[in-house]
Amino acid sequence: MKLIFSRFGGKYKKSKEIIEHFENHKIYVECFLGSGAIFLQKPSVDDCTSVLNDLDPLVYNIFTKVQELCLNNKTFNNDDYDWIPDKTLWNKFRDEIKKGDKDLYKSLYVTHHSFNGIGNSFTQSRFKNYKYNKNLSIYSDILKNVIIKQYDYKDIINQYDSEDTLFYLDPPYDIALKKNYYEYQSGINFIEMVDILKNIKGKFVLSLDITPLTTELFKDFNCIEIDFNYNTRKKDKIVKEYIIKNY
Repeated sequence: MKLIFSRFGGKYKKSKEIIEHFENHKIYVECFLGSGAIFLQKPSVDDCTSVLNDLDPLVYNIFTKVQELCLNNKTFNNDDYDWIPDKTLWNKFRDEIKKGDKDLYKSLYVTHHSFNGIGNSFTQSRFKNYKYNKNLSIYSDILKNVIIKQYDYKDIINQYDSEDTLFYLDPPYDIALKKNYYEYQSGINFIEMVDILKNIKGKFVLSLDITPLTTELFKDFNCIEIDFNYNTRKKDKIVKEYIIKNY
């Protein structure tokens, strides 16, 4: 299924390879939802509870509002809104969202016209066609029964951990954290994350960059190297990343 929006670090192109590592489960939890690339490509599982979580208000707003549209059989007509990139308007919307505004159009506008889709800085040249042209009604079935949260990942793990739970974690990478790239995830501590994941009842799959720190900290888990090529990188630049799991 196509993404509602795209952003740097998304796993759309590697979704099939990552999902192949998933074990059987009755509860599925994404601790760092982002663009939702893995969830939107994941095959449905009968009688499975899906929990989608992200601290970023842009991500939370977009997924909750699209879910509301689908549940209420309402439509979102892209042509009813102004999509022309404008820095003043972008800053206005971004400030309003930070103050608690959950408007879908504003959240899509800020994401659509931000550098790498992260929402930290404005750009008017991300897309050749500046208009947002996704059909949001196609997400009706996949989102209708999911639980969407805006919690710290530690609280989500604590709340939903069980022997039947599969956690997928795609946190900001080590390199990104050092650059403070993600505004709402800057407090992540990988030492703390390792301690938490060592003690959960459920299974987890974790996507992460390969650095001296991550290699050392996660060495006791099953670390698998995969090739990766991000949309924002040159096509001929392949990097290695980890898929880490506790089974």
